[in-house]
Amino acid sequence: LTEHDRFALVSFSDSAVVHTPLLAVDPGRRDNLQTIVNNIAAGGGTNIGDGLSSALALLSGNDDERARKVLLLSDGQANQGLTQPQALAQLADQLTGHGAVLSSIGMGLDFNETVMTLLADHGMGHYAFLEDLAGLSQILTEDLNATRNIFASSSTLEIALGDGVKLLDAGGYPVNWTASGAARI
Repeated sequence: LTEHDRFALVSFSDSAVVHTPLLAVDPGRRDNLQTIVNNIAAGGGTNIGDGLSSALALLSGNDDERARKVLLLSDGQANQGLTQPQALAQLADQLTGHGAVLSSIGMGLDFNETVMTLLADHGMGHYAFLEDLAGLSQILTEDLNATRNIFASSSTLEIALGDGVKLLDAGGYPVNWTASGAARI
């Protein structure tokens, strides 16, 4: 990250903790942010919903035109707070409503791939799997660089389905239905 970027950090276990609000990543803060990251320890449950709600609150109060990226690192084993995948997906939908893209990184060998891919799909972001921390830097670099190359700030695909035609899936992306019965992706 450069001094032109802003960074916030939220961790979650049984509940979420906002370690930093959105801050410019200037040289004076970089070491402090690194210390905060290094002092986070795993423990407790997995309250993804509280973590996403905290991220949503951080973005809700900030309406500038910067690219917004939420990176979720988790085992995806949602066992505290909101535990239903569709309820978590609705939070990802809300993040996209605030102009954010949510990417998820499944951590460890026993992560819930269904939840993590669902969140990335509803967040319009990428999904990655990380067996151990050795590959984290590469995943983060690729994802953040992709964020800097915005080709469109929003797009919608609307499909009018003929009689007897039913849309079963849109590659995991959320589908909304218009009043006329068209599928909007």
